[in-house]
This record gives sequence, structure tokens and C-alpha cells, in this order.
Amino acid sequence: MEWMAPAPGIAMCQSVDSIKDHEQEEPSAMQVTTIGLDLAKDVFQVHGIDDAGAVIVRRSLRRRQVMPFFSKLEPCLVGMEACGTSHFWARELRTMGHEVKLMPPIYVKPYVKRGKTDAADAAAICEAVGRPTMRSCAFRGIPTTFTD
Repeated sequence: MEWMAPAPGIAMCQSVDSIKDHEQEEPSAMQVTTIGLDLAKDVFQVHGIDDAGAVIVRRSLRRRQVMPFFSKLEPCLVGMEACGTSHFWARELRTMGHEVKLMPPIYVKPYVKRGKTDAADAAAICEAVGRPTMRSCAFRGIPTTFTD
């Protein structure tokens, strides 16, 4: 059997131009309004949405990548579960101009939609922090005056 060319007008594959049209570019950092940050020992999970609620950022960050990532963003609302290291990260993110809210983990748990994963937790934190009635914890800020 011999190979036959396709009939005229039928394309064998997509052209490079049509493929490029369908590729999504990385969204502008200015669009992110709310971020849920799931803290861990080495790898943190980030879930960010815009003002319409569409997911803009969903990725994991190593500890050394957190500060460069947030320094590129416009100031936005960042939610975290209150834990031992959340106070440190809250202070660091506030110095960059972000609004940070720490929430008790028990209040975030009802917003987890699927299995217990870091990505699901970050999405739940992002949803919970955007609720107007969500209670947040006070965090230990940097003292303004020192006494002897």
C-alpha cells in the first residue's frame, strides 16, 4: 500500500501561528487581588484570584522564592492559617505593602472542597480570607519601642 496525500483543503496539522494564538500568557501580576498562602517547611503553595474570582496563580514556591514572588506583585490581600511561622511571614509581607490576615485553621477547614492537599488548602485559605465575616487573628508585629 502506498501513502496518499490528503485532499486539498484538509490540513494535516495545525500551523504554528494557530497554536500560539491558543497559548495562555502568564497573567499580569497587577490582576491578583487575593492570595491564599499555605505554609509548610520547605514548599509553600500559592493560590491567587482576581477581583472576579478567576484563578490567576496556582503554584508552589520554595522557601527562597517566596520573597521575590511577592515583591513582584502589587499590594493585595494575603491570607494564611495562623501557625508558628505565620507571624514571621505576615511581618515580611506587610513590609512589602500587602494586607495580611491570619485565620485559625479550624475556620478554614470548611472551605476545603476536596482531599487534604497543599493546593486544596491554599484554595480554601484564599476563599476563606475573602469572606466579609471571617474572623482573623492578631499577629505579633515588630515592636515600635524597646524598653530596658
